[in-house]
Amino acid sequence: MYKQPAPLNVCLNGARVLFSNQVKYFEVLLNTSLKDDDDIQRLVKSLYCAAKKLRGTFAQCSPAVKNTLCRAFGMPVHAYQL
Repeated sequence: MYKQPAPLNVCLNGARVLFSNQVKYFEVLLNTSLKDDDDIQRLVKSLYCAAKKLRGTFAQCSPAVKNTLCRAFGMPVHAYQL
């Protein structure tokens, strides 16, 4: 099991450097627990928001159009290829 080291007192140009338990790097959430649960939860929330927006925008479309939209916009998110 990974144990987080004790915080260090690091100074840069006389100012103390503060450490964070979580940071966003290239749009990916990194944390000290070495788990990606927070980032996955953020992505799932984003996917649901996009789906709700599409559903509201294209509610009056036929099922064939909705299927095409799902294949075009929904599948690449999950890295599926048809």
